[in-house]
Amino acid sequence: MKKKNSKANNAEKIIGRLREQELLKDLVASKKSEFIAVYGRRRVGKTYLIKNLMDTLPCVFFHVTGLQKGSSKEQLEEFAKQIGTTFYQSPSIIPRERWKDAFEDLTQAINKIPKEKTVVLFF
Repeated sequence: MKKKNSKANNAEKIIGRLREQELLKDLVASKKSEFIAVYGRRRVGKTYLIKNLMDTLPCVFFHVTGLQKGSSKEQLEEFAKQIGTTFYQSPSIIPRERWKDAFEDLTQAINKIPKEKTVVLFF
């Protein structure tokens, strides 16, 4: 049996949510900056939808979630790891001690991406 490309597999995993998928696709395709707040009941698939859909779209997708009961140091380490993995293909970025500096690292990483590429930030 032939294995399908992973982007196609991710698209097939999403069942329903057609209106939401189209909205997200339109926002990613937009030529201007966009902001969307996704909210709803717990455990209904909000994060699943976004992660799997973004994997099928032509964009740089940065996503990070907090660590449950993680210390500030651990949270900053996870943030740095995700910056490294997303923008430098290596978790080699040195974690910062302050959030202000961590977001400056994220800004610098985004600024290195060609302007014609879409960058999606998911927190």
